[in-house]
Amino acid sequence: MKNNSLKYCLTLVFLLLLNSHYTQNEIDTAAFEARLLEQSKGAPKEDVEALKKKVKKIKIVVYKGMSTLIYSNPDGIKKSDFEDSQILKGGNKDKIIDLVYSDKVDYVQGICYYPRNAIILYNSFGIRIGYIEICFECSTMKSESDIPKLPQLNVEGYTELKSVFENYGILKNEK
Repeated sequence: MKNNSLKYCLTLVFLLLLNSHYTQNEIDTAAFEARLLEQSKGAPKEDVEALKKKVKKIKIVVYKGMSTLIYSNPDGIKKSDFEDSQILKGGNKDKIIDLVYSDKVDYVQGICYYPRNAIILYNSFGIRIGYIEICFECSTMKSESDIPKLPQLNVEGYTELKSVFENYGILKNEK
């Protein structure tokens, strides 16, 4: 009888410890996810508004083939490197900046990163002040450090951004 009581007590203690361990892991997981989501957010709104004032023209482009052309060679951009492009000004320019810096964020990021599209930002003198490369396949964007920090958009954010490229016929999404 003593043996069964001891076994019962040890089992109960084990289950309590096990439950405590999983509860702690759940709390740690939630905190970890919250930290990741916070890191996925982009620049503060005032930085984005300042960028919108600075940018006078945006060129959205589709690369010829698969390339990390701008990211790997920002000074060597040539018109011949793009299959097609469209210029956006005014409200359309602001709309795409708002989409890129949307608060629709997630902490999941893909790994393929073969960007086929990009957004090139110009000031009022026609000088390039930044770029954003986009891989719609793995939902990843990269940019220069001269522009505000990009958020990691969620699926809805990338879908909205992708629709702008589709509407202008500037989308290449193939492996």
